[in-house]
Amino acid sequence: MKKIASKIILILFLIGTIVSCEDNAFLNQAPYSFTSPQNFYKTENDFKMALAGCYEALNTSSISGGLWVPDGTYARGLYYILEGCSDNVVANNSALSCDFEKATYVPSNQNLLLFWSSFFTGISRCNYLLDNIAGAEISDSLKTQYIGETRFMRGFYYQHLAQCFGAVPLNVISTPDNKAPRASLQSVYDLIISDFDFAYKNLKSTGINKSSANKWTAGAYLGATYNYLASCKRYNVGASLLAECPLNSFEWVNANDMSSKAVTVLNDVVNNSQYSLLPQAQYSYLFREGTKAFQYQECLFLSEWSDAFSDRYASITEQFTPSGSSTYGGSYGRHIPTKDLYNSFQEGDIRRDWNITGRYETGALKENIEKVDYYVPKVAVPVTSLLQWCSGKFRLAAPGTYTNHTINDCSLNYPLMRLADVKLQLAEAFYFTNEEASARAILNEIRQRVVNTTKTTLDDLNLAYQNADFVQELLDERRRELCFESKRRIDLIRFDKTTSVIQNLPVEGNTYVQAGVTTLKANWSYHKIWLPIPQTELDLNANLVQNAGY
Repeated sequence: MKKIASKIILILFLIGTIVSCEDNAFLNQAPYSFTSPQNFYKTENDFKMALAGCYEALNTSSISGGLWVPDGTYARGLYYILEGCSDNVVANNSALSCDFEKATYVPSNQNLLLFWSSFFTGISRCNYLLDNIAGAEISDSLKTQYIGETRFMRGFYYQHLAQCFGAVPLNVISTPDNKAPRASLQSVYDLIISDFDFAYKNLKSTGINKSSANKWTAGAYLGATYNYLASCKRYNVGASLLAECPLNSFEWVNANDMSSKAVTVLNDVVNNSQYSLLPQAQYSYLFREGTKAFQYQECLFLSEWSDAFSDRYASITEQFTPSGSSTYGGSYGRHIPTKDLYNSFQEGDIRRDWNITGRYETGALKENIEKVDYYVPKVAVPVTSLLQWCSGKFRLAAPGTYTNHTINDCSLNYPLMRLADVKLQLAEAFYFTNEEASARAILNEIRQRVVNTTKTTLDDLNLAYQNADFVQELLDERRRELCFESKRRIDLIRFDKTTSVIQNLPVEGNTYVQAGVTTLKANWSYHKIWLPIPQTELDLNANLVQNAGY
């Protein structure tokens, strides 16, 4: 969730949530109060609490009715869903979250239900706020601010659901039809674009809370949505599956119009927002637990945690952190990077040895960054030992650094939209509007930040990364810059490259990486570009139809 004062979060959990349901518990969620909506939605404080609830579903660990959400939001699990079935990471475990790296997910997978349930809960909370704000005892300008942030969050939840499941039921009022069928992708994206566009045009440069969604957050997501739709149309994504599930068609999209719109809005965000790329010396601060002040300089949107540790916060054992002894805050090492990802980086690109590491080993040294201690993992080498090869992008403070900070706690802010991503999105839009020179200038800027000039030069890095196919070069650069940030699965799908990438993924690396690659290649089928509608939802609503192939 966005940064919400821990006091408000505590109030929300103490208040609890009334469940108002018929057969489907998640399309129709009551507001965050024991009082009636007529009595609750009045003062600014009421709306602050309600807005906190809208954000909270982003990485909640529990939702209405007492349902525990161990995997399915950005608290834990969703980033594995969104990195899975790609060339970035493979699985080394039988946990349900590993199904998404092995391409073995089925409609009964509980994590799918938790993802669906949590994000529809967020949508319903947004709808309650929107339905009740007209009578609020606050100024019109403040109402607009609340409406803008709430509509952004509704668009955010629907964007995730639509990119993963395709067509989904539309829920735009606080008393929806629990037997609603899936709406077409066109209808869903009409709502997403409308919500993002309203937020972009009506929000200010700063939000109600310190790092709430703001004008530029909304603009970044709006531009990215235009790019997504343009690429899906150009590359005929899912066309072979439409006979069985025509709801997932992109035929309605005007790709050139979408790319043109993307240039306009993304240019505005890049050139006029307050965000900037951190310099190379601070690049790692984007991914450390104790450097949040630096994250805010580049990150337009974050899945955030306060520093008040409790059992509701993400466990470091499930993060993309170096594995090893829990004494050092090591992860389980269930999700391991491919050697192909390692090889995609050239020597002298600082991102290689930051993103892919060895484990935390006995006697690991500490480093102090901005007055916070971190253990230092080994440098990755292609050896046979299981825990020598880690997706180590995120680094947690040494256990015990903070009050009540145990080996199973973390308050890491997980980046959801960084300016680097926005710039690469702009490069994409430039290319498809015949401005390749401007697109390449952005690639040059992204690489300039990460070249270690004691080992190589920017010219050499550009030469090594150059590809006659600009789209491939762009996707390669997005892979290097954004690996383990929940982007790769969707990038491969929207350019219709998932099958070819998986089929051509080399079976190399240590024994465990090779086994993971072999498993992924054996289980992948094209219909899995769409996640299956959860079986529980199908059982409760006979009007829902399953995606093709399941």
